[in-house]
Amino acid sequence: MPHTSTEQPQAAGGGVSKRLHLEQLPTEILVAILSCAHTKDDLHALIRASPVVYDAFFPVREAVLTTIVAQALGPGLRDAAIPCGPAAITDLSFDGLVALLRIHRDLQSFIDEFADHKLAELRDVHPDAASPLTSTERQRLAQAVLRHQVLACLNYYDFFFGEQSHSILRAFLGLFRPWEVHLLADAHGFVCGAIRRANRKRFPAWLVAGEKEKHSRMVIKDLGLLRRDLITDRDETTGDRPPLSFGIGLPEPARPHLPCRFTFLVTGPLPREQGAELVKRELRPERDELYAREDARPALVFHGEAADDPPFAWVDGHAGLDCQRWGGLLRREFPDEPSHWQGRWLQQRLNRWRYLGFAFWDRSRVELLKARLPEYGTGWLTAPPPPNDVCRREACQPEFRSPLAGRIVKRWEHSK
Repeated sequence: MPHTSTEQPQAAGGGVSKRLHLEQLPTEILVAILSCAHTKDDLHALIRASPVVYDAFFPVREAVLTTIVAQALGPGLRDAAIPCGPAAITDLSFDGLVALLRIHRDLQSFIDEFADHKLAELRDVHPDAASPLTSTERQRLAQAVLRHQVLACLNYYDFFFGEQSHSILRAFLGLFRPWEVHLLADAHGFVCGAIRRANRKRFPAWLVAGEKEKHSRMVIKDLGLLRRDLITDRDETTGDRPPLSFGIGLPEPARPHLPCRFTFLVTGPLPREQGAELVKRELRPERDELYAREDARPALVFHGEAADDPPFAWVDGHAGLDCQRWGGLLRREFPDEPSHWQGRWLQQRLNRWRYLGFAFWDRSRVELLKARLPEYGTGWLTAPPPPNDVCRREACQPEFRSPLAGRIVKRWEHSK
């Protein structure tokens, strides 16, 4: 790379000088630079910088675009029915590439919408935890949302309400590791929350559930349609917007207009009945067998930030236990059944952990959140609850009181 002077450039001609340096680079270097663009806006700015740069881009535009998409989606490309990496998509037709770019645009738009609202919540916990998402965090979100798209594109009624729904879910989710299923479960909550918010004006509370159900079935299968709904809602909303309900991931089965009811997905691998939990003592044999399998597995180790490796919050929260559960059953239960207040305390902490998106974040962001939320220390998912009187007092704190069970609607206030 050419040496850059530390002196201030002259006001006139500074841009021309930089452009000339760019134009003097070999074509292969220009192509490599173009392929490193993180967004289409970055790429657009580069190819408009000079006719020479555009001439270098045009003959290899398909290769450059596929590289950018592969870098952005990361392991999520597996969920587009093609192997991961740019080399695997070079044989796509131009129409296939355009379709993939549209998916990429809609997906990144959804991730931006999610980050816009979620980082505001993190800022209330720790200001430094609201930094822009890293590429690994975006890849985790992309992977989970793409997998959710695959799941949602199955026939709605035959799948979600058919007798074979659990066997299909088990076969599909069996392709993934437990933490990946948990991210998929939380992505389900994020997508459902976005659908509810984006259509709160189009389908007000008094409207019959059937119309909401019909639209939700279409939107949940089509990120492009969801993107347009979110843009329309944003354009029509004036003043302060209510917080986007990127909820914890627990749909409410009693409300038929919600887009999906993945009971098995959002609760975990133990058997459940639709609309009512089995008596806990009937679950204990399955639960104990599952715990025994977990205890016999090698310890899980955090190796570093990679979108297809277990995230730090998962490894740290379980203190290395290779947990085979997800969703609502993520915390370990203990032989002594917890009291009402202890059970409520446990559920509230898990809900908040999921609401804040811990499992999607890199270690640096998680450590900042843990510094302000000490209840999420190492091994908290395997630790017993505090005494009953402590749980009762803490469970009644304002930030945990909500008319919607299992959903945090108040931002926590922390002393700076």
